[in-house]
Amino acid sequence: MEELIDQYVEILNGSGEASSRFWALEERINRDKLSSGVIATDIRRSTMHREIANLLIDNVITLDDLDGFTEEIKSYAQHWIDQ
Repeated sequence: MEELIDQYVEILNGSGEASSRFWALEERINRDKLSSGVIATDIRRSTMHREIANLLIDNVITLDDLDGFTEEIKSYAQHWIDQ
């Protein structure tokens, strides 16, 4: 989230008309709201595999971030990376 905020500040501090920067920021926020890294707030055990796959697909995490997880989860994650 910190990285996103920094990017939003860059958009607002960029060149061009204020209205153009505002609408560019709104478009970017609306797109980012759909990212797994932003919406993953209520992960349950029953949906964990799917959430991990979504985070990998959206490049929010990498396989290295799964160190310490079970082999089953790592295998499932690897399956999604290989597709």
